[in-house]
Amino acid sequence: MEELRGLPVANAINEKLIEQIKDMDVLPQLAIIRVGERPDDCAYEHGAVKKMEKVGVRCKTYTFAADIDNETFQKEFDKINTDDDIDGILVLRPLPKQLDERAVEIKIDPRKDKDIAAIATPVPGGVGSVTTSVLAKHLVRAAKLRG
Repeated sequence: MEELRGLPVANAINEKLIEQIKDMDVLPQLAIIRVGERPDDCAYEHGAVKKMEKVGVRCKTYTFAADIDNETFQKEFDKINTDDDIDGILVLRPLPKQLDERAVEIKIDPRKDKDIAAIATPVPGGVGSVTTSVLAKHLVRAAKLRG
């Protein structure tokens, strides 16, 4: 059985992305939404920001207190979701129990929903080089469509 290594795949994706991005008039932008200070969320956020910067994707983080009320959070989410300068949104989940996570899932603009980690990562909360490279690839595609 052949052993697959993610880093060479991620590096190949990244090289292509860097070439594509340097020719773009408008750089793609990812919004990362984190509620609270869970260590796994902070680590995921840090890794995603680092990867996006590496390939030239703008990244903006939105951090909210763990005890934010649902009404305030939903209003803030709506502002992020309707911001035309944002090509992708990554909500770090699970959200605290007082927040209506289902409402976020329903109203997120499908063109901006970049929660690929749930699909591409075999372990909950895990993030690898291929996952973040694929995320960046999707952001570039979204930004080109926005154009």
